[in-house]
Amino acid sequence: MPNSLGLCDDVDDVELIEDIEASFGVTFSGEETVTWFTVGDIFESLRRRFPDTAVAGEKCATSMAFYRLRRAIPERQDTSRLRPHTPLESLTQLSAKEWLRLLGNRSGLRLPRYVLSWRGMIGVYMIVASVITAFGLLLGAARMGEAWLGLAPFVLAGIGVMLIRVDGGVFPKGCKTLGELARRVVTMNFGYFLAEGADPREGGLWTALVDLLAQHTQLPKLEIASDTWLLHRQSKGKVDQRAL
Repeated sequence: MPNSLGLCDDVDDVELIEDIEASFGVTFSGEETVTWFTVGDIFESLRRRFPDTAVAGEKCATSMAFYRLRRAIPERQDTSRLRPHTPLESLTQLSAKEWLRLLGNRSGLRLPRYVLSWRGMIGVYMIVASVITAFGLLLGAARMGEAWLGLAPFVLAGIGVMLIRVDGGVFPKGCKTLGELARRVVTMNFGYFLAEGADPREGGLWTALVDLLAQHTQLPKLEIASDTWLLHRQSKGKVDQRAL
């Protein structure tokens, strides 16, 4: 049986479509997206937007992204010594949250978001705990006589929000070096680099799509194929209708 990206609702669909449009610099109509059932369907739509031509660009998109990012790195006088294997943490004293935002502004490119550190995750757990505590108090309101207990959910939620807001975050998985960041940036700005003369051959287009889809699923990139379903539970009615 073909595998699945695990998308399960309209929110997932919308987020994926918006991400694809932003990354490849294209717009898809509703009539086109409703025909997407597999990863191959999305790829065919992109191929129609970026056909191979005799005047196709020949530049390497990853190299373009690397040098664009290197020029935009703040707080350094000499960036020429930086290499793809250079760790991002060695490039700045700023937090991952601040540095990625600053680098995005200076380069004009879409960059990945930072990931919450242990401090931010504690904040998330405290907010969840505040909701659970509030429900517990509501269910046991008839037996609870202490007024101060009613403040507990608000205290937990307030501390949780504060921890998330002050958390500087960490660099996302797969983006620990400058070269890894450049590859992720290509995926998130593929349409831009094509317009700048990058090579649009199918190999690069497919790789960019798979890298992008990997950000929306738990499925390993090596398992994403053209026959991979998009939805967690593919409707048999849709399959039959598509086959007609």
